[in-house]
Amino acid sequence: MSHHRIRVRKAQFSEREAIVDFFDENLHNMYHDPGFVPAGLIFDKIKRGNVFVCEVDNKMVGVAITNGKTLWNFVIHKNFRKQRIGSAFLKELNPQQIRIKAKGGIPDPTGFYSKNGYKPVEFVSSGVTNKKTILLAAKATA
Repeated sequence: MSHHRIRVRKAQFSEREAIVDFFDENLHNMYHDPGFVPAGLIFDKIKRGNVFVCEVDNKMVGVAITNGKTLWNFVIHKNFRKQRIGSAFLKELNPQQIRIKAKGGIPDPTGFYSKNGYKPVEFVSSGVTNKKTILLAAKATA
């Protein structure tokens, strides 16, 4: 396993299109749903300072959207998964809780979050589609 030097920073509004493309590329392969995260939401969250970029060698390899204490979206580029980059990025963000949208046919991310000190606290079925489940996870206390 290679050890990467990562840099986490707030996203700049000038890179909004690249961030939308990043979500579409990496979520499409996972969710088969281009535009899973609406561009307007991303633009608004960047303006509010709630979008973070993870870089390796000045290349965007991860993006996260928060509202301060809650992590709303967290994506690592498919070529950089299983290299501890996601764990390092998550540790740097240090959210109090995590909101996960899960759809059938994708790997369950709860194992990743459990390995990083989070525990499931609530499961909620979507009243709109019944295809999505929202998992709220809280930082496990020792």
